[in-house]
Amino acid sequence: MSKMWQFRRKLIHCLNRLIGIGGGRIHYGVEDWEVTLSSSDIWVDVPKREFTFKNAQFNFELLLGSSNSEDGAKMNFSKVADGSGTFDFSEGSKNVQILELNLNFDLSLFNEE
Repeated sequence: MSKMWQFRRKLIHCLNRLIGIGGGRIHYGVEDWEVTLSSSDIWVDVPKREFTFKNAQFNFELLLGSSNSEDGAKMNFSKVADGSGTFDFSEGSKNVQILELNLNFDLSLFNEE
């Protein structure tokens, strides 16, 4: 497996986890989400252990107005985000570990940007 593919996979995993954690801080339910990111939209500076990315597509299915799907209304929502962060290698340079991840958007989806 190439290092870029592994890095992309790890970054998408962290972005997905961020949305899952963020769901508890917002005032609507995030029923389902997906993050897509092309390898060509990731830039990695290996000597500095820094990365940037653009055009990460966040797709959500939100549950509005109720805590259960029978009484609430579902709404599809998406945002595109850019970001940056730091990383390191673990296990003798075989695995990538994301240390810091910064996004350019607020997890509160209905705020004006």
